[in-house]
Amino acid sequence: KNNVIIKYLKEKKENKQSDKKDNLQVLHGLGNSLEKKLQNEGIYTFKKIAELTDSEIDELNSKIPGLKVRFERYEWKKEAAARIED
Repeated sequence: KNNVIIKYLKEKKENKQSDKKDNLQVLHGLGNSLEKKLQNEGIYTFKKIAELTDSEIDELNSKIPGLKVRFERYEWKKEAAARIED
């Protein structure tokens, strides 16, 4: 019975961590409107931004025109990686 409780608590903790949302607007050049568009695409954390591949950025750019230029100009991947909290 204790193992079931421990497993439940561990899963609950992991789910809570995955529900975390960072304030993406602290990234240079990223405002409220763009943050909402990224969230609509499932991007809520600095970690996710830092881990985006070039092909994922291209795909996002097709949905959010001009995004790729901002990614490069403001170095969002680098800035997001520096802001990741472990």
